[in-house]
Amino acid sequence: MPRARKTTTEDGPQEPKSVAKATGSRSRKAPAQAQPALAPALTPDEIARRAYELYERSGYQQGQDLDHWLIAERELQNPQA
Repeated sequence: MPRARKTTTEDGPQEPKSVAKATGSRSRKAPAQAQPALAPALTPDEIARRAYELYERSGYQQGQDLDHWLIAERELQNPQA
């Protein structure tokens, strides 16, 4: 069977209709899925305040600023945990 030739228009090359149908090039929409509710965005100031509270609780111990920041961030993102 001879191959269908591509046609050219002002918009550029196009597949013949018979080829487009045979290859299933129609766009299909994916089923809509429920998206989880997003938590409100945290600001650096909110995280800093909580990190400072942790710093106070630790007795103003130096060298744990990153740990305090990460703990504060996690606590604020997941308040139930």
